[in-house]
Amino acid sequence: FFKHIKQHLTIKTYYSQSEQGVENQVILAMIVYLLTLLMKLELRLKSSLFTILRQIRALQYEPFAYFKESFAPG
Repeated sequence: FFKHIKQHLTIKTYYSQSEQGVENQVILAMIVYLLTLLMKLELRLKSSLFTILRQIRALQYEPFAYFKESFAPG
Protein backbone atom coordinates (compact mmCIF):
# COMPACT_ATOMS: atom_id res chain seq x y z
CA PHE A 1 0.00 0.00 0.00
CA PHE A 2 2.67 2.52 0.98
CA LYS A 3 4.83 1.62 -2.02
CA HIS A 4 1.86 2.32 -4.30
CA ILE A 5 1.22 5.66 -2.58
CA LYS A 6 4.87 6.65 -2.87
CA GLN A 7 4.96 5.78 -6.58
CA HIS A 8 1.63 7.27 -7.66
CA LEU A 9 0.87 10.26 -5.46
CA THR A 10 2.81 13.33 -6.46
CA ILE A 11 3.81 14.95 -3.19
CA LYS A 12 7.09 16.73 -3.72
CA THR A 13 7.17 18.81 -0.56
CA TYR A 14 5.06 18.91 2.57
CA TYR A 15 3.60 22.34 3.29
CA SER A 16 3.02 21.67 6.95
CA GLN A 17 5.12 20.11 9.66
CA SER A 18 2.21 19.06 11.81
CA GLU A 19 0.80 15.56 11.63
CA GLN A 20 -2.66 16.87 10.73
CA GLY A 21 -1.26 19.01 7.90
CA VAL A 22 0.67 16.12 6.35
CA GLU A 23 -2.38 13.87 6.69
CA ASN A 24 -4.55 16.47 4.93
CA GLN A 25 -2.03 16.79 2.10
CA VAL A 26 -1.89 13.01 1.60
CA ILE A 27 -5.69 12.82 1.55
CA LEU A 28 -5.88 15.62 -1.02
CA ALA A 29 -3.29 13.87 -3.19
CA MET A 30 -5.36 10.67 -2.99
CA ILE A 31 -8.47 12.60 -4.05
CA VAL A 32 -6.64 14.06 -7.06
CA TYR A 33 -5.38 10.61 -8.03
CA LEU A 34 -8.83 9.05 -7.78
CA LEU A 35 -10.55 11.86 -9.69
CA THR A 36 -7.97 11.56 -12.45
CA LEU A 37 -8.52 7.80 -12.57
CA LEU A 38 -12.28 8.34 -12.71
CA MET A 39 -11.85 10.81 -15.58
CA LYS A 40 -9.67 8.30 -17.43
CA LEU A 41 -12.29 5.57 -17.04
CA GLU A 42 -15.29 7.78 -17.89
CA LEU A 43 -13.67 9.23 -21.02
CA ARG A 44 -12.08 5.88 -21.96
CA LEU A 45 -8.66 7.48 -22.36
CA LYS A 46 -5.66 5.32 -23.24
CA SER A 47 -3.09 7.76 -21.83
CA SER A 48 -1.37 7.25 -18.50
CA LEU A 49 -2.60 9.04 -15.40
CA PHE A 50 0.57 11.11 -15.40
CA THR A 51 -0.12 12.33 -18.95
CA ILE A 52 -3.73 13.12 -18.13
CA LEU A 53 -2.72 15.07 -15.04
CA ARG A 54 -0.18 17.06 -17.08
CA GLN A 55 -2.88 17.93 -19.62
CA ILE A 56 -5.23 19.02 -16.83
CA ARG A 57 -2.56 21.32 -15.42
CA ALA A 58 -1.71 22.71 -18.86
CA LEU A 59 -5.35 23.40 -19.75
CA GLN A 60 -6.70 24.28 -16.32
CA TYR A 61 -8.11 27.66 -17.40
CA GLU A 62 -9.48 26.45 -20.73
CA PRO A 63 -12.90 24.94 -21.47
CA PHE A 64 -13.32 21.20 -21.01
CA ALA A 65 -13.78 20.81 -24.78
CA TYR A 66 -10.08 21.69 -25.28
CA PHE A 67 -9.10 18.95 -22.88
CA LYS A 68 -11.22 16.37 -24.69
CA GLU A 69 -9.81 17.49 -28.06
CA SER A 70 -6.25 17.07 -26.81
CA PHE A 71 -6.92 13.34 -26.33
CA ALA A 72 -8.99 12.84 -29.49
CA PRO A 73 -7.46 10.33 -31.91
CA GLY A 74 -6.05 11.69 -35.13
